[in-house]
Amino acid sequence: MRHVTIPFPDGQRIFRLAYSSRAAAGLQRREVVTLAAQSETKNRRNGVSGVLISSKDTFLQWLEGPADDVCALMARITADPRHRDISVLSAGWMPTRRFPGWPMRLAEPPVQDDSLPGAVLGPRGGALDVDQAMIAFEHAAHGHRRRMRRDLNGGGTPVSLAEQLVRCGSDSLPNLPPPARKDLRTRAQLVDEVCAAFAKGWQDEVWSTAEIAVGLGHLNCLWQRLGRSPLPLRDQGSVAIVVPPGNFEILGAVVKADLLRAAGMSVQLVLEGDIEATLATLSRTDPASIVIAGPRVGLASDADRTAELAHRIKARIPDRPVHVGGRAGGALCDWPARLGFRRDATGPLPASDVEWLALSVMAWMARDGRSLA
Repeated sequence: MRHVTIPFPDGQRIFRLAYSSRAAAGLQRREVVTLAAQSETKNRRNGVSGVLISSKDTFLQWLEGPADDVCALMARITADPRHRDISVLSAGWMPTRRFPGWPMRLAEPPVQDDSLPGAVLGPRGGALDVDQAMIAFEHAAHGHRRRMRRDLNGGGTPVSLAEQLVRCGSDSLPNLPPPARKDLRTRAQLVDEVCAAFAKGWQDEVWSTAEIAVGLGHLNCLWQRLGRSPLPLRDQGSVAIVVPPGNFEILGAVVKADLLRAAGMSVQLVLEGDIEATLATLSRTDPASIVIAGPRVGLASDADRTAELAHRIKARIPDRPVHVGGRAGGALCDWPARLGFRRDATGPLPASDVEWLALSVMAWMARDGRSLA
């Protein structure tokens, strides 16, 4: 193994690897479909899940599962003549799978037009940009959630839960459905859907701004009742989550903080009274990333404050990556995968520079509790 080392953590976790490649000359669409079907059968047997995105001559694939099985699979892919110019984009650990139930799904790119693969999957013959890959994977994750979605509200809908939260009193809050009580990611997905229902109700003048405030407050109480995520035992990176001073909505910041802590990141929640105090706090700390918690319901004044703060932070602290959240910033439950993907970005790194078989043996020994010496 020449360029890549993988620290094997205590206990078994999910290993995630994303790569891009070019299709061999003359490879037909029907052959790509066959490739995905064959991969699905083998991956199901080995406990690997993920998604394959194909556009013209470009492949983009996300693999997740036991590290030894993922690395052994990459050894086979590297030797497969149907792939060429294989580049590893990101490799690292996740607490849970992003595509459970998909041993391998063939997915379409986010945009389907003549500009592809240049607009989303990189220029022909060139390396794929990590940001472009992240957009494509988030599009696929949205499709996964849509297809795998369970009834999160015990026979009701997010709209009916939003109605209850607006109308109920603080002493008669409804219960969240069992799946959302048990699983943090599912709970975050439900928060997204309820906030979307709030936004539509507000835009359609079904509920007033005051009623939306009550509903968001009740939803925040339900989240807090289920307990906050503890600080990670092992630091997998740091992030500052900033609430713009004066913003009405803070639930998204709380949800992001819990999701990222559960993913092993050290989280600082910044709640200051004005922008200068916010900038001073951020200047005194050294987070790897800064996330601004924008509005998920979409009140105009909150969106304006979010945009202003993002501009001020980028001007004052230009060396820190700044991400803007809120409804336009993507699903809440995608934030751990998004920041982890950036944190673990490798280059792109030519897959030929990795001794995949040796790496898979090392990962198997670590999982089996054997010494690597």
